[in-house]
Amino acid sequence: MAVMFQEITKLFATTLRTKCIKFFVIQPETWQSTNAVAAALGSRASVPQELKALERLGLLTSKREKGGRAYRFNSAYPMAHFVHDFVIGATTPSDQEIAKLFKPMSPYLVVTAGMLAAESRGSVDLLIVTKRTKDERLGKAVKKLEGMTAVPVRYLILEVGEYLERREGFDRVLRDIFDFGHRVILGRA
Repeated sequence: MAVMFQEITKLFATTLRTKCIKFFVIQPETWQSTNAVAAALGSRASVPQELKALERLGLLTSKREKGGRAYRFNSAYPMAHFVHDFVIGATTPSDQEIAKLFKPMSPYLVVTAGMLAAESRGSVDLLIVTKRTKDERLGKAVKKLEGMTAVPVRYLILEVGEYLERREGFDRVLRDIFDFGHRVILGRA
């Protein structure tokens, strides 16, 4: 038991390392360059060291690529399933928490998809349909949501009329949201 505790403390030793873990947990089959991870997490200086540490611990595997290294989640890691379930459970906000963030803006519709709905095939994590697309509070709410999830949220904000047109025209992005796993948080799809 003490060995497992030591392993867990090493895995989650820093906030950035935890963000790196989440980044790979939500896309376990994808190879990502050091630069791509740094750009996504907004921390160029420390990301290479954190990725190397996670590789030494066995949670990531790497391969040499033109211009550097690429990393991927190591599903053969003995605690891979535990780490995956723990990170997803601990960093995925509930529907109520998400609704609380956006309800003050009175949106027409809020839908979670992608990583917020445990759906790896989605290209968008959050759809917001509103009459006021330029409301600054939307950006602040998304930033708060990113803080809760530990990774950037891919989001789409549409005006109600545009949403209805795109929905009627079988828009590919909207089809990806509604054909795959998603949850309606506020409003009706």
